[in-house]
Amino acid sequence: MIDFPEIPPLVSVIVFSIWIVLFLWGRSQFNKIKDATIKLILDNIDDALKTHENLTIDQYHELLSPQVDAIIQANAKFIPHKTELFPMPAKPSYVKSRMNFTPEWVGAILKLNGHAIKANSKQQKTIDYIISLSKIKSRQR
Repeated sequence: MIDFPEIPPLVSVIVFSIWIVLFLWGRSQFNKIKDATIKLILDNIDDALKTHENLTIDQYHELLSPQVDAIIQANAKFIPHKTELFPMPAKPSYVKSRMNFTPEWVGAILKLNGHAIKANSKQQKTIDYIISLSKIKSRQR
């Protein structure tokens, strides 16, 4: 039998307290980015439709991408890893993949909020699937 050294309770409490603070802070930063991204998507759609005739979700996603990068860099230093056990640097590529920032996700947000934008049939199926599982809230509801 292996005999492990006993860890003092104070050390355990300190380590757990630091971890929970980092976890909550990272989670807060991630939620702030997600909310700001949804606001950006909804606030800019009308102008984008006026300036770009026949706008597709792929094009709109590309238009928003640099602005989302700026939101990420301005609002977060780290976010929780997908396992939520440790923090990860808030690099735009990682944060976008973590929040599933895809043309289909953008299309689902728009559709939930009453905006029609062009998507191919495969994208439309994915959008409908995302909406069926969605926790995204509509501004109209």
